[in-house]
Amino acid sequence: MFIIGAQSAFAFYDTSVGRWLSRDPIEEKGGMNLYGMAANDPVNKYDLLGQIVGDAHVNVFQPLIDVSKLYKKTKYVMGWHFSATWKPPAIWTKWPQCSPCTKVLWLQQESEGYPYKPDFTPASYTKEPGVGGPWIAGDPKHTEANIIDLPSVNWDYYPNPTSITNIFKTQATCIEGRDTGKIYATILWGYKWSLFSTPVGLGPQIY
Repeated sequence: MFIIGAQSAFAFYDTSVGRWLSRDPIEEKGGMNLYGMAANDPVNKYDLLGQIVGDAHVNVFQPLIDVSKLYKKTKYVMGWHFSATWKPPAIWTKWPQCSPCTKVLWLQQESEGYPYKPDFTPASYTKEPGVGGPWIAGDPKHTEANIIDLPSVNWDYYPNPTSITNIFKTQATCIEGRDTGKIYATILWGYKWSLFSTPVGLGPQIY
């Protein structure tokens, strides 16, 4: 038997039978297989604390270099390209009428060295087309929740910057149904920008 961090393990794995010995801490909300982990794909997927409901993954995580033309600025602009997807447990797709949630959106908070402040809210998806969309139970046009963000640093906001760090907390959140307000997955990420250098990514960490 292979034991992960014997004294602080969240899960125990038995190689002789090829399965986890610990039940999923979120029970059926993680899917019908109570002994599964990360949809049986831990190489490409994450579930750091065993609390993720559904499947959450990052699609794009890379720097943007001199995007002044994109933002129609005349001054040097640096930024980051981030996108993520959340998909519900298979049972929610098969029997949407049994889902405890009927609509999921990625909500996001931002910190620039200060307390977190709202960055993406439900209103953001109607005011800013192209930033993603919700998962809606039983709707074939909305089978997953997506978010696309291109945060940037420009001289208009920081007239004399030398180094700036932006941190984001992006959360797949139920906004309709019995689970309203519950968070199904969290991605902690960010980037550090130094004067006239390529931004450096921080994270992402999924839990």
